[in-house]
Amino acid sequence: MRQPGSTFKLFVYYAALKAGLGPTDQILDAPIEVNGWSPENSGGRYRGWVTLAEAFARSLNAPAVALAQEVGLDKVIAAARELGISAPLANTPSLALGTSEISLLDLTSAYASVHLGKAPVEPWGIVDFQASGHEKSFRVGPPATPATDLAQYQPDLLRLLQLVVERGTGRDADPGSFAAGKTGTSQNNRDAWFVGFTGPLVAGVWVGNDDDTPMRGVTGGDLPAHIWRDFMREALAEPGANPLLGAQATPQSCNVRACSRSYRSFRPSDCTYQPYSGEWRLCRSRLPSSATRTKILAIGARRWLRRDTGSHRGQRRVAATSTISRARAGGRVARLPSGRRVGLQSEATIGWDAVIGHLVLASVRRRQSVRSVFFLH
Repeated sequence: MRQPGSTFKLFVYYAALKAGLGPTDQILDAPIEVNGWSPENSGGRYRGWVTLAEAFARSLNAPAVALAQEVGLDKVIAAARELGISAPLANTPSLALGTSEISLLDLTSAYASVHLGKAPVEPWGIVDFQASGHEKSFRVGPPATPATDLAQYQPDLLRLLQLVVERGTGRDADPGSFAAGKTGTSQNNRDAWFVGFTGPLVAGVWVGNDDDTPMRGVTGGDLPAHIWRDFMREALAEPGANPLLGAQATPQSCNVRACSRSYRSFRPSDCTYQPYSGEWRLCRSRLPSSATRTKILAIGARRWLRRDTGSHRGQRRVAATSTISRARAGGRVARLPSGRRVGLQSEATIGWDAVIGHLVLASVRRRQSVRSVFFLH
């Protein structure tokens, strides 16, 4: 559990949308004091009147606190609960800036709810499996489907998150196709986050020291964004990569990969894009044949990268696990993208909310042990 920083602003703005505000409504970006507490924007600069969309994309602190006060902290907490956050949330003004601790898995699941358009998304590794020689599949996935429909607010939430990557604090996370997400940095750079999604995948990245000491200048918009971007580029390059497969998925009528590369405004929830003028239009690029979409097998091909957090404790290693292989195994030997071979004894169908990969941040130093970064498919 760590402080999520500005990634928590998703729930503030979701509460604002539910209260009737919109991305083009304006809010004052100026110094604010609440019960003797005076939050500041990163860099100390204030921009006056800005739209909610600009305030979110730039991750401005003062407008987020003012917005939470306007709609009510109880409504912000309710919005977080609706998207699946179960951790204790303090009803204090600083909550708007992510001072209550949340796990990476829960936070990534909440962002998955926005992408799916239904909440909450419960993370599971495998929905069902079929043992070799048995006709019946055994279901082990989540017991219930998401109950809350976010359709009324999803387009605005998607656009807010997309603006972060297009021209906000998350520009370094841009994988070259449709992407949406949010950066987050806790006090004194103790935690740095990027959580977001492309058409096919939802992923969350956290970087920090195990002993909770500050990092030197690391923010959510640099190292976590770079890790997230590199993972997405590799994952999206997998042949036949395809979104929203599994028991909870809504079948798509277009090729999300192709559409997201063709249209910056592409919306994967309904396969539409916004032209320069007129109504939203359906992207006509079609999915691959069904033979390439029947099963996903989660197997890991590990490679090692080096990243420097700038921590006074030295360098860290980042182990990236690529886990997508689209084939029926059934006891056969599958070849991974790296060329490694793994014997597989059963088939597994991975659902929309399944964990498909992880990053392990392993320190070279003994005191900084192991942290995991979870990815949801």
